[in-house]
Amino acid sequence: MSQSEISGSAEATDGDCIDAWPWVESRQGEKGAKYGGGGVVRLAPSQVSWAYALPGCRQVLLHTVSNGKYVTRGKIDSLDQRWAEHGFARIHKWHLVCWSHVQDLDHPPSAWEISLSSGAGTRYLPVGVGYRRKIARKWAEHLDRVRDHRRRLFSQ
Repeated sequence: MSQSEISGSAEATDGDCIDAWPWVESRQGEKGAKYGGGGVVRLAPSQVSWAYALPGCRQVLLHTVSNGKYVTRGKIDSLDQRWAEHGFARIHKWHLVCWSHVQDLDHPPSAWEISLSSGAGTRYLPVGVGYRRKIARKWAEHLDRVRDHRRRLFSQ
């Protein structure tokens, strides 16, 4: 069983890749991204661990599995729809995550959060109130797929 089968994601085609630019932190008070040197990079869903919608502009900050940061134009809603079949899910109005990088779902009574593995260690992202039921169901499905995969591995 491949990683895509465990995470419930499909193989990416070139149509699923997006154009992005290297991210450079902007100075305080500036809106939008500052594009770094270099040209456009084509990012496949498999290269991205999570995404963050930049407030006040139509740009999304992409965090890659190699701990890079890139920015793309557009809305996080569009990216959510485009990459859902690759194992991505919306967890908050600002956040989109790839399930193959989710380590845990922590849900004490008040504030839920997801922990993600990344090149820089573990990252914690909040789960929005309106997304909790969907995320709890998706987490249970993910755990079932992992259990089934492990059962098959160890029964051979």
